[in-house]
Amino acid sequence: AQYGRFYSVTSGGGTGWVEIETFTGVPSTMLDPAKANTELSAEEYAALPSYVRTLSDNGYRTIGFHAHTSELYNRAVNFPRVGFDEMHFFEEFMQQGTYAGGYFDDNSSADVIISLFEENREDPCYIYTMTMQNHQPYYAGRYDEDPVTVSSSRMTEEELAVLQCYTDGIWYADQMLGRLVDYFSQVEEPVILVFAGDHTASMFLSEEDSVYSKLGYITDSSSAQWTAKDYQEMLSTDYLLWANYDLPGMTQGRRDLAANMMGAEILGLAGVSSTPYFAWVRETGRSLLTYRWGSMRVDAQGELVDALSPEAEDFYTAWEDVIYDTLYGEHYISYAINRMDS
Repeated sequence: AQYGRFYSVTSGGGTGWVEIETFTGVPSTMLDPAKANTELSAEEYAALPSYVRTLSDNGYRTIGFHAHTSELYNRAVNFPRVGFDEMHFFEEFMQQGTYAGGYFDDNSSADVIISLFEENREDPCYIYTMTMQNHQPYYAGRYDEDPVTVSSSRMTEEELAVLQCYTDGIWYADQMLGRLVDYFSQVEEPVILVFAGDHTASMFLSEEDSVYSKLGYITDSSSAQWTAKDYQEMLSTDYLLWANYDLPGMTQGRRDLAANMMGAEILGLAGVSSTPYFAWVRETGRSLLTYRWGSMRVDAQGELVDALSPEAEDFYTAWEDVIYDTLYGEHYISYAINRMDS
């Protein structure tokens, strides 16, 4: 299996931005900052690269499922724009689904994934799922019982209830992953599972404290006071890649990725015909993958550095040039000048 840190663009919310970065391979910092991801036009989505669209072009049936409603991030409209052939929401599966902590649970999401796979076994398919069970809010009594127990001398009983609730959700997510691995270990078709957290959870305890600051994970609950190390911790989760067959090119062990690298990684590992853009991102990124946010700089080895190497800076600048030219064409030069002026 391949695993590592999954560098996100956000913390505590903003899943839509993470999805767009993952689907398009484009860092959101390179998109128009005046727009939310839900405000991108159909023309902008068409101009942006999309690994989902690339899979579709290679004969894959592309299916999206969100274990909640279609209300957030306008997914019913935007997901087809990035290449999904069909989109499903939890209402379709309410009758046979079960619920935990107030949401469509992870075990039911596993049922949906398996059923969609069974319905589409005749042709290659890609199934994207956004689970919901361990979404905020976190509070005492959300679950009837705790499958694990947490403790800390740094937190009061009331504060520990928030961490307990979140940790219970992690346990259920782990059970879902184990069930999917067991199921896909038995099928004849080659299958790749990608399991990732889109962003760190929002676990504020008060205006002054969060679970993270109470436990010493970061120095301050306010992002305005975060150090570069705090940004690195709060803007990264974990991911896991697993396959039921020997997969050439998969790292056996740790390899950190940013959200905008995941699509290129999937295309490369699946062995489908990629696009020049995704092929460039994956091959160049193997040695020059950079991540920049605020005062944070992370190099290709996932190490926090004061400054990126000149080679990495050139790579990132070239990446920005490609995206701005793709989106704005003849308006690129004036737009770039405006960016420098600002």
